[in-house]
Amino acid sequence: MMPDKDSPARVCVNCGEKTAIEIRRDELFGQGKDALIIENIPMMKCLNCAIVYLEPEVSRMIDEICAHPEQHASVETRAVAKIA
Repeated sequence: MMPDKDSPARVCVNCGEKTAIEIRRDELFGQGKDALIIENIPMMKCLNCAIVYLEPEVSRMIDEICAHPEQHASVETRAVAKIA
């Protein structure tokens, strides 16, 4: 998870300190053949309390993508490894 270098620190919704920065990372939703990877999701990470959270608009976008993946996603082949 890499910080967005142009993102100024904002007030954290958890601890109230002005130490929340934007990061971006990929997340997996679902399992097996129904799994969906959403890439480059903007998230806020507090450098004080370490919480990572989504802004409401981003959360709504993820809900929309998961509800209608056929409208938002392309099918790609990826290597998958399992432990145990």
